[in-house]
Amino acid sequence: MSRIQNKFSPGANASGNQTTFFTIVSRSYLSFAAVLVESLNRHHPEAKVCVWLLDDGEYPPLNCNARFRNVREVLQPDELESLRLYYNVLELATSLKPRLMKAHLGEGADRAVYMDPDIAVFRPLQRVFDLLNGGTSAVFTPHFTQPLPQDGHKPNDLEILTSGTYNLGFLAVAACAEVQNFLSWWDHWLKTYCFSDKSKGVFTDQKWAEFGPSLLKDGRVLHDTAYNVAYWNLHYRELVHSEAGWTVNGQDLCFFHFSGFNPKTPDILSKHQTRFSVLPEAVARLLKWYAGKVLASGHEALEKIPLPNVQFSNGIKVDIGVRAQFQKLILCGKKFVAPLDAKGAFYQWLLRPADVATNGGSPVITNYLKGVYDVVSRERQIFPDVMGRHKHFFLKWIRTSGWAEMGLSKTLVFHEPNSATKLLNGHQTEPDSRGVNYFGYLGSRLGIGEAARGNIDALHVRGLDVQAINVSHMSSSEMGEWDLQPAELENVLPDSNINIIHINPDQLHIFRESKGMPSLGGYYNIGVWAWETLKFPEEWFDRFALLDEIWVGGSIMAKAISAVSPVPVVHVPHVVKVPQMQPDRKRFGIAADETVFLFMFDFFSTTARKNPQAVIESFRKAFTPNDPVRLFMKSMNGTNKEEFAALQETARGMKVTFLDQALDGNERYVLVASCDIFVSLHRAEGFGLCIAEAMAMGKPVIATGWSGNMDFMDVNNSLPVRFELKELKEDCLPYRAGTLWAEADTDHAAELMRKLWQDKELAGRLGSRARHDIEKNFSPEVIGEKMAARLSLVDRGRQTKLQVSDGTSTTPPGVWDPEYMLARYKLLKMLRRGQITWQDFLDSSGGYGGISTFTAMLPGYWATRTAKRFHKSVSKRISKQ
Repeated sequence: MSRIQNKFSPGANASGNQTTFFTIVSRSYLSFAAVLVESLNRHHPEAKVCVWLLDDGEYPPLNCNARFRNVREVLQPDELESLRLYYNVLELATSLKPRLMKAHLGEGADRAVYMDPDIAVFRPLQRVFDLLNGGTSAVFTPHFTQPLPQDGHKPNDLEILTSGTYNLGFLAVAACAEVQNFLSWWDHWLKTYCFSDKSKGVFTDQKWAEFGPSLLKDGRVLHDTAYNVAYWNLHYRELVHSEAGWTVNGQDLCFFHFSGFNPKTPDILSKHQTRFSVLPEAVARLLKWYAGKVLASGHEALEKIPLPNVQFSNGIKVDIGVRAQFQKLILCGKKFVAPLDAKGAFYQWLLRPADVATNGGSPVITNYLKGVYDVVSRERQIFPDVMGRHKHFFLKWIRTSGWAEMGLSKTLVFHEPNSATKLLNGHQTEPDSRGVNYFGYLGSRLGIGEAARGNIDALHVRGLDVQAINVSHMSSSEMGEWDLQPAELENVLPDSNINIIHINPDQLHIFRESKGMPSLGGYYNIGVWAWETLKFPEEWFDRFALLDEIWVGGSIMAKAISAVSPVPVVHVPHVVKVPQMQPDRKRFGIAADETVFLFMFDFFSTTARKNPQAVIESFRKAFTPNDPVRLFMKSMNGTNKEEFAALQETARGMKVTFLDQALDGNERYVLVASCDIFVSLHRAEGFGLCIAEAMAMGKPVIATGWSGNMDFMDVNNSLPVRFELKELKEDCLPYRAGTLWAEADTDHAAELMRKLWQDKELAGRLGSRARHDIEKNFSPEVIGEKMAARLSLVDRGRQTKLQVSDGTSTTPPGVWDPEYMLARYKLLKMLRRGQITWQDFLDSSGGYGGISTFTAMLPGYWATRTAKRFHKSVSKRISKQ
C-alpha cells in the first residue's frame, strides 16, 4: 500500500503527522456534536476536529474545541441547492462523507476519521490507530458479530441485512492511493444513489460500504466489542460501570453510539429498537449521563432551529412530488442550474401536462401530480389508470383531502396548465417554449467534449431546458467523470424541436446513421463545428444539407465556413470556465524551485498543426540544462506513436517532462495550477481552449499570434509570438495543400520565455489581466446570453416559417424574410429528397429573386454570386411543390 506517510501516532507530532476527526450536522443537532467534540478533545487533544454544517445561520457558542465549516466549501455554487432538492437531510449528510474525507486528506491529514454526532468517546481509539500504523488502509466496524435474538423484537437480522453489514457511524481511513480510489468510487455513487429507501436496494451511504472490505485489499473489519457499542449489539455486550469508568465485556468502553436517542426521554434507549424496554442498570445510568451532557450543551434552544429550508424562489415548498420528479430527471441525465428558481426550467417543467394527449379544457395531470402519484403506492392501487379513466377520480381525491393528508403544496396541486399561459411567481405569463436537444461527445476527454459541456452549462444558466444526449460512442477517446450525466443516444427520444449537434462535419454522416438516431427531418438543426484554417474542405460541402445553421466558436472559423456556406453561420464563442484548484507539484514530479512551462495537446488533433516540436526547439534556445526551468509536455493518445518517440528524442538532455495520459477534468486543472507559464506555438487553432483555460486560471501565456486564440489574446494580457504564414506544400489531412499555416518564430518565442522567467512582476500582471478578460467575455452567463438571443430568433423564425407556409402571416421586420424562408425551406426539402443537386441548391439559394434579407443574413459572398444556370428550372420545381 502506497501511503503519504507510513509512521504516525494518534493526533499530531513534531514530524507533522495529523489525524482529523469530523462529523456532519445541521445546526439543530449541534448539541450532540458538542458532546462528541468534547470527548474527542479529552482523549485526542492533539488531533484536529471539524464539524461540517449543512445549513447557514447563527448558533449559540459551544464549549468545545473544533473548527466549524460549511459544506458549501466543497460544493459548486449550485450543487448544494441541487442536493437539497434531490435528497432529504439524512441522505444529504451521508452523501457527503466521501467528499469530506477526500477534502481532509487533501488538506494534509494522514488519517481522516468520521464519527456520527450522537457518539461519545470514553478512551483513545488506540486499536484503530495501531491498525492504520501497521498498514491498514481503512477500518470498518460491523453492526454485530453475533446474530440478533429471534425474539420478534427490532432490530432483527433481516433489518440489519437490508440496512448494511457495517455501521457507517464510524469509518477511519489512511491517506493512500487505495483509499483515494475507494472514496472516488463511493462519492460517484452517493451523488445520485444515497437514498434512504431499502426498496431501491440502498440505505443512504451504508449499503455501499458493503463493498469496502472487497475493494480495499488493506482494509480491516474491527471486531473489538468495545468499539461502536449501540442498541444493535447490546444483546451480547455487557456494559458495567465502576469508579474506574465504563467497561464492555470486561474491557474499557471505547465509544458508545447513541443512535435514535432523545435526551428528553432518557429511559428509552432508541426509537429504532423494541428489544430493551427495561434497561440494564448500567445502560440506564449511561443514558442519563449522556442526556445531561446533551441538554447542558444547549439542546433545547438548538433543536428549535428549523431544518434547512427547501423551497422555490416564489416560496412554494419542495414536497414528495417535487423531489420524486427531480430525482427521476437527474437519474435520466438532466442537469439544472438554479433548480429552485421559479423562473427556471425545472419548476416550469413541473407545471406542464404529463399527458401529451390531453385535450384542451380537460383536467390535466401535470408532471408534478404524476410525481405525487408515482410516490404513493396506495393511490396507485386505487387509481391504476391515472392517465386515463381514473384521472378524474385521482384529481378529485388529491384536490379535496389528499393534498392536506400528504402535506403537499396547494399551489402546485391546483395548478391547471393550458396552451396559452404558465404559472410564474403566482402570476400567469406567456409560455417560453425554448428548449433544445444537445448532442455531443459529453462523456469524452476531448476539447470538443469540454466545449459542448460548457455550452450546456451556459444554456442552463439562461434557464433553458436542455436535453443532453451523449454520442461519445463515436469517439475512440477515453471517457471521464463529469457533473453532467447525459442520456445515451439509443435510450432517448428528443423532446424539443431544436437540435444542437456539436459534432464536426467529418463525423456528421456517421452521427446521422447512428443506432437510435431519430430522423433530422422535422427539427431545426444547428451544427456546432470547429475548424482551424481559412480553407474549408470541399469534400464536406454536402454536410451543409443536413443543417439549418452552423455555430462556430471563433472568428477564423466563421470567416472560413461562411465563405462557402449556404446556411447562416453564427459566431458563438466557447464558454471558458475553470475551477480554482490548488497546485500539487509533488503529484506531477515538479520541484518547488523550478519555473515550469506547460504545453498540452492531443495527438489525434493533428500533431503537425499543434507543433510541439517548435515548443521544444524554443525551450532549447531559451535555457540551459543548469537553469532551474522545466518544460512539461502533457499529451494524450501518443502511446506507441513514432511522433511521440521522436519528440522524446528531440528533448534528450533537457529538463523536459513528458506525460501522455488522459486526466480527469480536475486533475487537468491541478496540472495547469501547478505550472507557471503556458506555451503554444501552434500553426492553427480554431479557438484555443487550452490557452483560454490557462489564462482563466491566471497563467501568463506565450502563443502564436495568429488564428482563433487571437479572439481573446492581445498584448495587454499575453505575449503573442511573431509568425510567418506559409502554404502547405502537400496534404496533411484533413488539411489540404495550399492551406495557410503560421510558422511561429522560435527565436522570438525563446526570447519571450526568458523574459517571463526573469520578470516575475510582468508574469503576474499578464496572468491577472488574462483572468479578468476571460471571466468578463467568456463566462457561462455571457455566452449563455448570446445563445439564448440566437435561439429566440430561431424560435421566432420557425414560427414564421410555419405561418408563411399557410399564407396567414408576415414576418416582423428585420427577423426573417417570409419569401426567403418559404423558398429556402422548399429547396432544402428537395435537396434532402435528392430531387435537386447540391449545385442546384447553391446556385438557386444565391440568386433566388435577389432577396435583400437573404444577402443581409448570409455572407457577402452570396450577394455577388452571379451563377443562375439552374435558377429557372429550380424555381419551376418550387412552384409545383
